[in-house]
Amino acid sequence: MEINYEPRYAEKAFKREIEPIGLCNYNSRWHLIAWCRLRNDYRDFRLDRIESLKSSHKNFKGKQHLSVNEYLKSIATFTDEPNISLVIDADKKKYIDESKYWYGFLKEQKTDSGFRIEFSNTELYGFANWLLSSGSFPAIEKPEELKEIIRGYVKRAADYYLEKCYYPHQ
Repeated sequence: MEINYEPRYAEKAFKREIEPIGLCNYNSRWHLIAWCRLRNDYRDFRLDRIESLKSSHKNFKGKQHLSVNEYLKSIATFTDEPNISLVIDADKKKYIDESKYWYGFLKEQKTDSGFRIEFSNTELYGFANWLLSSGSFPAIEKPEELKEIIRGYVKRAADYYLEKCYYPHQ
């Protein structure tokens, strides 16, 4: 197939010749997984960024491609070993229950005050964004780096809003 694709970092679309292997939905968006002939590698194309597509009428029978599942496993930020541990109040757990599977949820254990929930996710900045946007306010047991990332996000947000909202004319 030939597509015109506008990546996040560009201001205009680029023509790509691809060999599609499948569609999948994650992070609330549809993605086309394909072998990109320009990059000579597998690529993930968000459908909402594809401006046009058409058949190139070229075959790619000789090439054995990964399945979509194999591709997703190859780029996964998850393993079977937990690297993140949170303690969350029982009444706040509902805020992350439905979306925790997208962020590497492994297991949970009941505690006296709520739940200990363990994740495997090496993309700590994205994980921190998710935690903050959930409104669940868990205690972070580990890793220390995740605590620092969240502190940084909260400080920058507080500084920004204190300056812009309380003193907008300065």
